[in-house]
Amino acid sequence: MSVEARESVAAPAGFGYGVLVATLGCALIALPAALRSGAPLLLSWLALWGAAALMAAPVAGAWRVARPLPASAWCLPLGVALSLAPLMVFARLLKTATHHRPLGGATFAIVAALLVLGATAVAARLLAWSGRQEGAKAKLPLAVAVLGSCLAVPLALPMLGAELRGALLDGVLLLVVTALGALVPEQRRIAARAAISGPLVWIGAIGSALAVGLGSAATRAALADHAPVLLGLAGWLRP
Repeated sequence: MSVEARESVAAPAGFGYGVLVATLGCALIALPAALRSGAPLLLSWLALWGAAALMAAPVAGAWRVARPLPASAWCLPLGVALSLAPLMVFARLLKTATHHRPLGGATFAIVAALLVLGATAVAARLLAWSGRQEGAKAKLPLAVAVLGSCLAVPLALPMLGAELRGALLDGVLLLVVTALGALVPEQRRIAARAAISGPLVWIGAIGSALAVGLGSAATRAALADHAPVLLGLAGWLRP
């Protein structure tokens, strides 16, 4: 079989595997948000599972098919990670020193955009340098990204209320599930059927969310208040 033929066979299986892993992962991360929402547990879990899978699974599948990504594709994520801690410090200063909220928001948006652009340029240079290194030096961008993200967490938490902390947790879990769907090693027995089973499980989760989980207006309202990140696009699909 030619290389082109093998790639044409592998792409649907890889996409389906990513979709399957991410969809099953969304079933797990939906549980804490469903418990937090105060809505009927089964309905809220079904709604959030399908809603989260609607967003995460296609991204995970496409990411898996696109691997390996070029080094330049990581410039923006690394730049954001480098910017997080300084942005949290700046946000805390604005919150205490600025009483005009719209002005403070506009100032933060401008500074954040400039800082992320500058950090992305630095990230590009760091990635280019690490690409010429071996051993531990080649892993420096990953270490910098982890360090920047970890520094931002204790700076951000004091500014967040209980609801915002829940939204932050949901967002982080959604990103983790998406990354797992894209990067987790394939199990051969599952991968052989993933081209069909992955999309079927995904469609089933979304259908259950729209037909059952989001069928109650009270449930939709509770999820919109307590789990808006996981509800995401699905909140617009039911009136």
